[in-house]
Amino acid sequence: MDDTTEKVSETLATLGMNGWGLTPADHEGFTCAASMFLAYQVTHEADPLLGGDYHEAAFHGALIDTRERGFEMIERLGAVLDETGIRHWTVPRGQDPDTLHALFSAKRAAALAGLGWIGKCSLLVTPRHGPRVVLFTVLMDLEVVAAPTPLRPACGKCTACIDACPEGYLSGADWLPGIERAAVIDAFACSRRMEELGVAIGHKHSCGLCLLACPLGAGQRPEKGKLPGA
Repeated sequence: MDDTTEKVSETLATLGMNGWGLTPADHEGFTCAASMFLAYQVTHEADPLLGGDYHEAAFHGALIDTRERGFEMIERLGAVLDETGIRHWTVPRGQDPDTLHALFSAKRAAALAGLGWIGKCSLLVTPRHGPRVVLFTVLMDLEVVAAPTPLRPACGKCTACIDACPEGYLSGADWLPGIERAAVIDAFACSRRMEELGVAIGHKHSCGLCLLACPLGAGQRPEKGKLPGA
């Protein structure tokens, strides 16, 4: 690891993110992706895993608060990169409305960086926080060490996320490299439904029922050596 990469790594380690990693990237001339995530918490009263009742406003609020905190950390990282003279680009949030694909896949970068795996909910699942994380990605020109070994999926026979979807948008298929997204989730139907539900509340419905059901969330991790649903 050269001095520049080491400085970037030290900065990432002190930002306050719950997880981060570097992985090679080839996008718009950038050579490295810094993948990060910040875990969020839902109040006990609104957390299904803790006996609470799901409440969209509480879930949406937790997401917004976490995103704002994360963007403050990203700004600090950007300042260090500017000082060091490293060209960088923070991947914006959002998806193309026609394809529902982002400009750069944050969850794929996070999986390649060894931060988690893509679960049956089609989201990144982390070992400690499950899918209750907000992802951030910064692309940069940086010499990076070899890509870390990706984590093996640990969903096992668990179907909590599938069972939690009231519309049946999740197929139950395990995500594998190269698999078509439609084989895992009906993303377009899911998005349309959230738009419909959002009319009454003034923003696209955040839903989150599938990820809130994951037993790896809210600290409810399986016993050592046992997989969820095994």
